[in-house]
Amino acid sequence: LRDGELILPPDWSIDEHSPELAAQIRSHGMEEGDVVLIGGSNTGRREAAVAANSAALELVG
Repeated sequence: LRDGELILPPDWSIDEHSPELAAQIRSHGMEEGDVVLIGGSNTGRREAAVAANSAALELVG
């Protein structure tokens, strides 16, 4: 969340292009500077969770 707007890097506005999705994301209590990580996998939930956790560790590392 940057300057009150949900942004998909580098500068694609979710609020502008997909307001319904933006509303769903905001319903989870977003605050300025928060980051949403979404991990996906064709082989299962565990792999998706590992992908999201790996991305999170890269951000804080």
